[in-house]
Parts: sequence; structure tokens; C-alpha cells
Amino acid sequence: MIKNYLAYIQEAKVFTTDGNAPTVAYETAYGKKAPFLTGRYFGDHESRLWRGISVDEHLQNKWLNDLSDIKDIEMRSSCEGHTPERVTFIIFRLTDSKKSTDKKYLDTLIKNLEKSDKLTKASWSTGRGEKRTRIVVTAILWYGQPDWKDWWNTLAKRVKRCL
Repeated sequence: MIKNYLAYIQEAKVFTTDGNAPTVAYETAYGKKAPFLTGRYFGDHESRLWRGISVDEHLQNKWLNDLSDIKDIEMRSSCEGHTPERVTFIIFRLTDSKKSTDKKYLDTLIKNLEKSDKLTKASWSTGRGEKRTRIVVTAILWYGQPDWKDWWNTLAKRVKRCL
């Protein structure tokens, strides 16, 4: 029974970590336990306000607006990515409470997100604050890498298609 459960967790990409956003993104991207990561990146980088929320400087308004306009999700966190440990990501919740607790739906969503392009990794877990399901979509990329802009340019369309 335990063997089946462990196989399910590994296959389903469900992380039981109650870690902060960068930690969950790292674990999703690399498939292993993260080193200690603080919630906010204190390295050299610029941020700006988007709709009254602090976001990384290089995340374009179009990308954030397109994601925010997807009626089935509520954006919760984002990062442009800064280093191999601080990968780029978006975290969102589903607005449909039934879907957000339907493990079969969540597992299918994760598989479809990962099939959406060669770099994308995804997982779902329960956030530590409100204990609600959160979905992380990430890639082992950070600002300035060759595939970074293309990944963000197509992200909203891919998320919408997979929902």
C-alpha cells in the first residue's frame, strides 16, 4: 500500500512541501528537495508595480495581463527567475473549488501542462497559508537565458489550453 502511494506521488507530481513559492518552484523544476530559499530574492534585481503588486522588472505586462485574464485561475505568485536555484515560475489557484480538490483533474492538468512544451514542469500542492490547492508552472530558466522570453510569450496560451 505504501509502495503504491509513493509511486502515485512521484508520478502525479504532488509535492507535500509546505514551502514558500521559490521552494515549491525549485522542487517542481528539479524534482528534488530544495536548498533553503527565502521567500523573497535578495540578490541584485529590479521590481516594479503591476496592478498594485510588486513583480520582477522583466515580466511584461502583456504576459501578466494574459495570465490574469484567464477566468479559471487566480494568480498568486510569479518570478522572472534569477539563478539556477531561483527559477522562473507562476503559481495560481483554480477558481472552481470542485476542480481544485479533484485529484484526477489536477493530475491530468499537470500532465497536460508538462506536455505543453519541452521546458515546462508543473505540480500541485496545498499552500501553507489558506490550505488551498496551488499549481506551479515553472522551467529551469531565469531572465536572460535564450529560451526565457519564448517560454513566457506562450505561457498564458498554454495554461488556458490545458485548463
